[in-house]
Amino acid sequence: MSKDKPAYVPKCRISPGDAIKLILNAGGVPVIAHPYYIGYNDRDIFETFIKDGLKGIEVWHIKHSENVVKRFLSLVQEFNLIATGGSDCHGPYKNEIPIMGRVKVLILY
Repeated sequence: MSKDKPAYVPKCRISPGDAIKLILNAGGVPVIAHPYYIGYNDRDIFETFIKDGLKGIEVWHIKHSENVVKRFLSLVQEFNLIATGGSDCHGPYKNEIPIMGRVKVLILY
């Protein structure tokens, strides 16, 4: 989006902690989407988010390796969080094979 376009809205940036609190106050369930690809990979940062009220982690993602999935599943189990997953499909991109249905999400109890 360009600033000179009629639908332009400037981005509002808030901290992850403030975002978590905002979601909770609105009655939502805060879950971090594709944490590996936004640089949230170490345990300490998740502990901070959990203290803020984080409820889940996107474990299964089209680009998460098996080792990344295992690491996030371990965090989910250790901290009793919700494990989510998805294709992260935003429609066709270039000449790539469609990704819908390629991510297998497990139901854990």
